Amino acid sequence: MDFEDSVPGQALDISEGGIQIVTSKSISIGTIISIVIPLCSGKIEKGIIKVLAVVKWNQIQPDGNYSLGLEFFYINDFEKEKLCSFISEKLTDQ
Repeated sequence: MDFEDSVPGQALDISEGGIQIVTSKSISIGTIISIVIPLCSGKIEKGIIKVLAVVKWNQIQPDGNYSLGLEFFYINDFEKEKLCSFISEKLTDQ
């Protein structure tokens, strides 16, 4: 996805295997996209990860936005370690 095609989204749920986001643009099921995920705790950014993901499902919401289920298609070991560490920390904080 080129920079001109970038679309902001908000994460609703994240796991080692994927992420659910809400965005203003519909993206077709099966599309592989590049995503940048900021890892934040409160207002403190703890880094970012860059991954390739495939759109597994797409649902229009009552407000006209789209909820997308994305499965990570490619994530390198370093990025995966950062993600797992972030998720573990968030679960410990609960």
